[in-house]
Amino acid sequence: MVFANSLNAQTPPNFTLTDTEGKVWNLYNELGKGKSVVLDFFFVNCKPCQKYTPMIQSIYESYGADTGDVVIFGISDRDANTAIKQFEQTYGVTYPSCGTEGGGDTITDLFQLNYSFLSWPTYAVICPVTTIYWDIIKSDSFPALIDSLKACPPPIVSIPKTALTEVKVWFNGATETIEIDNANQLSIDKINLFDLQSRSHIDEHIGYDNANLSLSTTSLSEGIYYLHITSDGRSIIHKCMVYHN
Repeated sequence: MVFANSLNAQTPPNFTLTDTEGKVWNLYNELGKGKSVVLDFFFVNCKPCQKYTPMIQSIYESYGADTGDVVIFGISDRDANTAIKQFEQTYGVTYPSCGTEGGGDTITDLFQLNYSFLSWPTYAVICPVTTIYWDIIKSDSFPALIDSLKACPPPIVSIPKTALTEVKVWFNGATETIEIDNANQLSIDKINLFDLQSRSHIDEHIGYDNANLSLSTTSLSEGIYYLHITSDGRSIIHKCMVYHN
């Protein structure tokens, strides 16, 4: 297998972008859905960017485009939407892209604080568990990018063992809470929230039979957490991606 120039366990910074069609995307929100995210740092007059973009588009299509488990974000730190739209039309790009009007310059600056940019384009793969393959080796058909995507471990979304599968969990970014929908009012014995280092941030032992519960995340750092819910010795685990507006 061929990988990126570096695998970094550092949690990548979160960001929100607005693409050329006006749709808003958030990195952690997409990772929280179990999707791997490819970052394509480019600009429209960059000759290597023009060369490799059709290959990136082909990978996007091979993973099902909007219906698949891979999201690609094109990020330009210097182009306006009009120029990017012309670039998209010329090179057949259908994945979301943004320029200065959509936050591309801010996002590029954010990543330049944490990672080395040796040239444009620069490609990265971020796995659902937030490990990042940075500075993907560029070549025809992009085996390094594809191998990096394949190397992403499958996300833990849930481990169903009981009727607790009826309990639904999601992160509400608007209120910065983890929402627990217990519509059937099952008796929940315990709720734990752990980070990736297995440190406990919420440890509730009180029995619950409420229809709906909200757990505040305002004091938590951004990143991935696992919510462990138990009932009568049986359990279910949900992954939650926390970010702050």
